[in-house]
Amino acid sequence: MRERFAAEAADEVWLPILDSEGGWCVLTNDHGIRRKPRQRELWMRRSTVVFFLGPGWSSLRLGAKHSRLSTAMDSMLEVLETACPGSGHLVHVSGKIVRAFEGPPRRGSAD
Repeated sequence: MRERFAAEAADEVWLPILDSEGGWCVLTNDHGIRRKPRQRELWMRRSTVVFFLGPGWSSLRLGAKHSRLSTAMDSMLEVLETACPGSGHLVHVSGKIVRAFEGPPRRGSAD
């Protein structure tokens, strides 16, 4: 991402671009997306699925983060297969993944 966008670029700048390209998911430690209604609404209107690193990740050393993230990757890929576009998911250090917020219903769903 930093090859394409400045590190301080606002979500409103880069998210629509990734969304228009399709096929992206985002892994972040930015919990503002999950906690601030305006940011969460921006994400929920998009098709990009977001994964948040949960509590405890920031205290891990780089090697431990890599190891645990590699372990969680299979579960993240499973979530992506059925996740609604615009949904957010919390990735715990244990590898457990919990939905943080649901995106809008998929087109053609029974709801």
